[in-house]
Amino acid sequence: MPRAHRVLGAVPNPDGPSFVYALIRSDLTLPQQLVQTAHATHESGGQFGAPAGCHLIVLVVANEAVLRAHRDRLVAAGIPLVLFTEPDLGDAATALATGPLTQADRLHFRGMSLWKPVDAVPETKPC
Repeated sequence: MPRAHRVLGAVPNPDGPSFVYALIRSDLTLPQQLVQTAHATHESGGQFGAPAGCHLIVLVVANEAVLRAHRDRLVAAGIPLVLFTEPDLGDAATALATGPLTQADRLHFRGMSLWKPVDAVPETKPC
């Protein structure tokens, strides 16, 4: 199995592995889901950093209202996160990404669905 490249200057978490969770809306097209997830995780990394060996888990939610509800729930639980809003989509909330979390923090994501490429609306082609 190939090993991940180590980021120069990244410091391992002495408390064990870290986890970043990204939540993406299933009512976006597949390309939008990928780009919006990248935006959210990039913003999270810039704000919270990323220890070496940090794991990324991508979860799916139905729509913007559900995404915002999860944001509110996670913030109330003290989970650091970034909610990404897309100017090209009327500043709609499209994805969120947490800061690096510990094993204990993972309980806040139990019962949520892992993202799959089929969790996207089809793209429409102009005639």
